[in-house]
Amino acid sequence: MKNESSDSPSSKPNTIAGSSDRQQPPTKWYLQSIVNSFSPLTVPTDWTEEKDLKTYDEAFGLSETCRSDITASITQSLEQANRTLEHGIRYFSSRDPVGLMPVNASNLTEKIGWFTELVSRSNDIKYINRFAIGLARLLWLESERKRLIKYHSQEKWLFPFWNLADVFEATALSIEESLSCEHDDYNSFLERVS
Repeated sequence: MKNESSDSPSSKPNTIAGSSDRQQPPTKWYLQSIVNSFSPLTVPTDWTEEKDLKTYDEAFGLSETCRSDITASITQSLEQANRTLEHGIRYFSSRDPVGLMPVNASNLTEKIGWFTELVSRSNDIKYINRFAIGLARLLWLESERKRLIKYHSQEKWLFPFWNLADVFEATALSIEESLSCEHDDYNSFLERVS
């Protein structure tokens, strides 16, 4: 893991110069993006069936099987999130084989917990935060997936479902990118294990 080892206040992330224990408050845009990131997946208040179909058509093209297509897309995005977490857990475990973890035998929530435990071994708060937001988003998405699936047959809107698939995929890609950017040997590790 890429960690800064300097103890000077200016090199410590989120620390006010001259104080080793006071954290800088997050900027307003950061807080706003976090709040918006975890809002329930619903339709806008002015949403209509026409807007729903038009938006879906522009993104994916309309078909008579759009509901089953969305279900397949959610499944694929969930599989991608699971694969990303498995790769990360295997990567971290290969570097510190003391706590090898059976990633194939676990669900998404357990994998997020294991991944979080492995990432949090770093002393670099920026490094930890880079992953923490994506991992928290995956937990939230999993709860949204469960909530939406309960009402799948009764829900007339397509938007929340394809939005779920889209955000799952984007979050998995973000975590994968973080692994690749933070660890110079991550891509070669993937080539060896794939």
